[in-house]
Amino acid sequence: MSPDGSHVYVSETSGNRIAIFSRDPVSGGLKPTEVVDIDSAPDNLNVAPDGAVWIGAHAKVLALVRHFGDPKSLAPTQILKLLPDPKAPKRLTQVYLNLGEQISAGSGGAVIDGQLLIGSITERKVLQCRLP
Repeated sequence: MSPDGSHVYVSETSGNRIAIFSRDPVSGGLKPTEVVDIDSAPDNLNVAPDGAVWIGAHAKVLALVRHFGDPKSLAPTQILKLLPDPKAPKRLTQVYLNLGEQISAGSGGAVIDGQLLIGSITERKVLQCRLP
């Protein structure tokens, strides 16, 4: 949900997109307002205090499936950033992509104190990255 509670973001993993709903503050009712194609399979979403949506995504779903069967078979980790303003230039940007050597099967990214923290479905660690 956006910091002010006016929008809800939903990852559509098999649809390779993020659905955005406006939220009525009184009833909590949702109305679909936008769909953003991301050309990757979104997993977990984290909304920063500035309203940016940080998306953990799976760039190669078949590699992820192979990884579940064989942990030695790496799965890419991808983190995207979606700005809340539909008119923003470069609204959707790729912030991180790795074939799985640093962290495999990454499923979410969160920003804390100028750092991006990336978690994985299968690995028992968190990757800490400095943001520019």
